[in-house]
Amino acid sequence: MDILGPSLQRSAEVEAVLRTLPAWFGIEDALRMYAADSATRPTFAAQLGGEIIGFVTLTRHFPQAWEVHCMAVAAARRHQGIGSRLLRHAEQYVRTEGGRFLQVKAEVNHPLRASLAPWRGHRWRTGRAGCIRHAPSSSIEGP
Repeated sequence: MDILGPSLQRSAEVEAVLRTLPAWFGIEDALRMYAADSATRPTFAAQLGGEIIGFVTLTRHFPQAWEVHCMAVAAARRHQGIGSRLLRHAEQYVRTEGGRFLQVKAEVNHPLRASLAPWRGHRWRTGRAGCIRHAPSSSIEGP
């Protein structure tokens, strides 16, 4: 498996990955927006045999503060460590760009939220505005 990016111009393939996860990405306009954003924001993709099987798109809000804008691994490829590898790659990129914090959000009441809890072993807490965030102690800085 190869990791491509951060400049990825394969939004149709990113859209195909999103379409394998209708429980997560069932709103058509949002799905198309995430696919289009992958071509204009820093995006890393996992490629296997020439096929995009997962991706992570980042947003830089401030010089040191970044967010995972969208992340998905094709349904048939989940639970194989692909998302963790993509996230590690994204974390490394954020560090090289001077970032110190990488945030991820998810809908609190989404039925699949529990699958995010063990994300990279980070501690989770309920945030304001109905989202899940990793605690500040889980920043990407080293000890």
